[in-house]
Amino acid sequence: MDAKAGLPNAHAAHVPPGKVSEYLLSLAHSYGASKARFFRRLGYGDETAKLLESELLQLARDGELAGTIPGTYGTKYIVEGKIRRPGGGQASLTSVWLIEQGKTRPRLVTAYQRRQRQGSDDT
Repeated sequence: MDAKAGLPNAHAAHVPPGKVSEYLLSLAHSYGASKARFFRRLGYGDETAKLLESELLQLARDGELAGTIPGTYGTKYIVEGKIRRPGGGQASLTSVWLIEQGKTRPRLVTAYQRRQRQGSDDT
């Protein structure tokens, strides 16, 4: 895949209401709890949910397209890159965005710690 490729229509990407606070940062969510532990270790919490949302939107614009997954409801785009941590430093993330059939605006599905690729020194 072209290393310069990015998320289509990244400038229009959006994070649905509640996706950060009720999923990515929720320790009580059945699927999101492991993600919440990761993001909280990075320094994100309820008081910095908007900052995390902003960083995810920046990742949508600046990240590298790592793959696509066509599906019944549209195409998922896997975008990798780094976000800034509230206390300083950066963290590597994988994010998944969906562009639904007949639409052009990417919507955040999930985000999680980027798994290190073999031979990579990326953290």
